[in-house]
Amino acid sequence: MEKKQMIVSGHRIGYFQAGRGEKNVLLLHGYLESSEIWEGFCGALSGEVRVIVPDLPGHGDSEVPGGKPSIDRMSEMVFELMDKLGIQRFTAAGHSMGGYVALAMAGQQASRLEGFCLFHSTPFADTGEKKQNRERGIELIRQGKKNRLVGQHVPGTFALHHEQTMQKTIEAIRERALKIPDQGVIYALEAMKNRPDRTRTLKELKIPVLLVHGKHDRFISLEVFKKIHALVPGSVAVFLGNSGHMGFLEEPQEAAQHLLRFLRQIEV
Repeated sequence: MEKKQMIVSGHRIGYFQAGRGEKNVLLLHGYLESSEIWEGFCGALSGEVRVIVPDLPGHGDSEVPGGKPSIDRMSEMVFELMDKLGIQRFTAAGHSMGGYVALAMAGQQASRLEGFCLFHSTPFADTGEKKQNRERGIELIRQGKKNRLVGQHVPGTFALHHEQTMQKTIEAIRERALKIPDQGVIYALEAMKNRPDRTRTLKELKIPVLLVHGKHDRFISLEVFKKIHALVPGSVAVFLGNSGHMGFLEEPQEAAQHLLRFLRQIEV
């Protein structure tokens, strides 16, 4: 995929596009990831839809924004990128932190969304324990221990049984994560720690909603996923039985087919 760059609010944003079609799909990556993580997945989508994949601010080729770290600020910058690309309406699909950004987008300009998808993500704000974990991550970065932070986080996003069988994939993600500037990591951790609860935003969506969960997800339990699904009675819930927190990599064909089936039902 050919990466390009755009200046958004005075900051460089990296992104790539793939495919053609009447429907536009925005894919938003997670924490310590970049747009490259979606490349293989895009191959299964681009035959039917146009896919837009940015590096979220502070990650990949995108610069760290100024001001107070905020998921809402990330959302605003993604909207501005879509404006500059001339894309008015689209389906937003976010993985983990990318789901937080997608939820912020739904809260800001819901009328621009044709569909909405959360891959291994939640509308709930951080618990006290989770906030403490974010603070510990920030402290590791400030101590110059990014390698330790990345080494702890990345393997844990996969199902335990995939830590060995998907070693090459995990190592590639780890290597890219280590290239993220320290301030980019801190920005993301601060933004996630302070994000508001988006339960109401999700409940009030008037568009098709797809929720994807992995049986072996070590970040979001089945109990929490059921609570999320219950918030949107008409939503489509997908349960990937061989995945952890990275279903689009652990079960890419199944995940892509579920998303395509969902997209085909959306009227534009």
